[in-house]
Amino acid sequence: MHESEKEYRGRDILHGGDLMSYHALAKFAKCPAAFHEAKMGLLKDDDEDHYRFGRAAHCRILEGKAEYERRYVFGGPINPKTGAPFGQRTKAYEEWRQEQEADGRECISDDDDMKIQFLANSVERHEIASDLIQRGETEVVIREKQHGIDCQSRLDLIASDGVVDLKTCYDLDRFVHDFVRYRYANQLAFYSAMLAHSIGEMMSSATVIAVEKNPPYRCGVFWIEYSVINEAWSENKDTFAMYKKCIESDEWPTLYESERVIGKADVRKFKD
Repeated sequence: MHESEKEYRGRDILHGGDLMSYHALAKFAKCPAAFHEAKMGLLKDDDEDHYRFGRAAHCRILEGKAEYERRYVFGGPINPKTGAPFGQRTKAYEEWRQEQEADGRECISDDDDMKIQFLANSVERHEIASDLIQRGETEVVIREKQHGIDCQSRLDLIASDGVVDLKTCYDLDRFVHDFVRYRYANQLAFYSAMLAHSIGEMMSSATVIAVEKNPPYRCGVFWIEYSVINEAWSENKDTFAMYKKCIESDEWPTLYESERVIGKADVRKFKD
């Protein structure tokens, strides 16, 4: 199923909806208390600008230039006194932004647009990445239950043998570090489970297309071993179980209520 980003976000439990997304589950896993406050509308999402750039990059890379230019508008109103665009914190820019969004378009800066074009060109030049995108189905929305909880996912790409996710990064040489730090395996496990529920079988692989946000904008393709996804799936299962307990008790801990120990292994891990 395909639908607009606005429709999809409107069903998200953190945006007033009733469905658990991976983004929401990850926020809960990190801190149930913060998740609960966000769900109640008491916490602002400070990463909105980051997500806006990511959404635009995904649109350009996965859905093509024509769709990107239909959904996004660049730059902003021009200050007649200077001949340059108004700053993004000015009243003039904010009024312009609201007018564009009322017409169903999102606004991004010229600098971000230029960077996104570099990212897209890099992915298009990568033989494996471009082939995956051309042969797969992009931006697919799936709604299914996981462990008794109503969930939704917007999959970047479904290939013939599994889920493919697009990630931007700062340094491709450090992508494995990013993969662990940002728990991308858990995200892929969530998506793979959603796809399995939808089609009635577990696909054989999960893949990540990663592209740098800085020159030289290198692109790489990473195939994720099934054992990594399976372990992450088990962790997600435990997170869903904890979520159910929080709902039943109406208690939302920070996960720092008890003492923790910092050992040599922990210190070594963060030195590497």
